[in-house]
Amino acid sequence: VCAASAFSGPRWMPLQAGGDAPISTITTSRFRKLTARGKHANVVVTAIAREMLAFMWAIAKEVPIAA
Repeated sequence: VCAASAFSGPRWMPLQAGGDAPISTITTSRFRKLTARGKHANVVVTAIAREMLAFMWAIAKEVPIAA
């Protein structure tokens, strides 16, 4: 069974997933957790940047293009 075909719920809404927490609070706590586990700081920064970019891409896909 393919994971995509098994999903039958409503479409994921990135605008709802963001919540009210400021980005700086989320990234700071995530950075501290990962570096405390022994991850290299550059690897952590890259991982967080990729996550944020994917989140922004998902939001951009939801917003219709004005013609």
